[in-house]
Amino acid sequence: MFFHSPAALHLGNMTMLTVVDERASASQRAAIERIISSVAPFEVFFSLTSNFLGIRYAAFEVQLDGIHSRVRIPEVFELGLTTMTNPVTGEPELATLNKPTEVTSRVSELCATAVDRLAIQRPSCDQGGKYGEYAPFEYAS
Repeated sequence: MFFHSPAALHLGNMTMLTVVDERASASQRAAIERIISSVAPFEVFFSLTSNFLGIRYAAFEVQLDGIHSRVRIPEVFELGLTTMTNPVTGEPELATLNKPTEVTSRVSELCATAVDRLAIQRPSCDQGGKYGEYAPFEYAS
């Protein structure tokens, strides 16, 4: 799910695009379409969206390797994580964030984005060289 918000998220007026791996079966696609608008936490974002760009089905290329992970969805999105650089020494800087409330994950590895490019018509953006975070997660009912 990709979002653009002209102000703070809770103020709404967001633009949202959902992209699903084209290998999803018909029943998986139906479930995802239902989940987006009616299951927490996704329903919250959907309720704040005034411009829903729909659901696209596309090929996903995913390489999970911690803070060196990569995701590519041709003609839609590319993300590559990399190690943060210490601004004083120029050396790689490793950092781990422990989150006792476990809202999104218990432990995250902090990093930077080597590339973070959303290439849809509107809104498109390039956030390479910014904050990144890697954490394993699992959604379960």
